Amino acid sequence: VVTVVTPVSASGEPQGNPAPATTQPLSDEEGTPTMDQPITPETLIFEPIQIQVSSAPATASIPIGLPVPAAARITRIVCTTLDAQLTVRTTLNFVAYRYHHKLVWCWNGRDITSIRRDIDYLRDVDSNFRWRGTVTESSSYSTWRGSSTGHYTSDMQGEVENCVPKITIGRITIGGCIGTSYPWITIDAYGNGTHSTSSGL
Repeated sequence: VVTVVTPVSASGEPQGNPAPATTQPLSDEEGTPTMDQPITPETLIFEPIQIQVSSAPATASIPIGLPVPAAARITRIVCTTLDAQLTVRTTLNFVAYRYHHKLVWCWNGRDITSIRRDIDYLRDVDSNFRWRGTVTESSSYSTWRGSSTGHYTSDMQGEVENCVPKITIGRITIGGCIGTSYPWITIDAYGNGTHSTSSGL
């Protein structure tokens, strides 16, 4: 697992080497935090985005008996899996949840040949939080190094509610769902297998 924060130029192409960022390791004594206030950008904190990347070649078949085009002889298609995660913590430094955006794309060094998976999901969710699903999802291609399919941008945003047990004292009931957060992750993928990411609440 590596932590990457990559600046992106106006054209959408990553610039320079990724700048390292640090994350705080999880405590061995994590417990269930007490949520006594709505979650807002002030009551939740998020760590620098973490990513896991793996690549594997993809094979393309050519019918037997047909001449092999020159491009087919030199082009190798590779598929890359990127799992970007945003760790959100409470003000007491407990992990509230980890929001993931997973993208699988195939490329040949210039073009993105296919998008095989583009999803978001939640992991390591504290018992006081509820995943309500994806609220925003958009994607588009743009020109990169002369290829109209050389750059793919994917934006994902989810909805997470903070809900605590209800307590009734006399005629007064307190608790229930007291706040909502909207984590998001944007992935920019390129036809040579590189990528950049950004995230927030």
